[in-house]
Amino acid sequence: MIFEISLGMHILYMAIGIAVLLLAFFAITFLVVKKKGAKTVINEPFIEALILYLGGKENIVTTDVLEGRLKITVNDLDLVKLEEIKTISEGGVFVTGNTIKVLFKENSELIKKALDK
Repeated sequence: MIFEISLGMHILYMAIGIAVLLLAFFAITFLVVKKKGAKTVINEPFIEALILYLGGKENIVTTDVLEGRLKITVNDLDLVKLEEIKTISEGGVFVTGNTIKVLFKENSELIKKALDK
């Protein structure tokens, strides 16, 4: 009788474990697929946040798009909030001197136009 209860509990724990693993797998898969398919929405709050992260409009010297990356030259790199820019970019942030390159996929041209206004 004790063996049957232990075996039943063992099977129950295994079933719960498998269910948790499957749930975690599907949750992670959903998040990865959603992230890959998500596009950055270019609206006024997004542009305002990006300008703030870049240290303000007066800190932006030039903008350009090269190979899909938005290239921004700034006056003072210390004013730039790189960690915040990383949270809104789709492919990372690269810094060389006072030049920041950010990947926004196909939206880089739209963002450049909005920053240049």
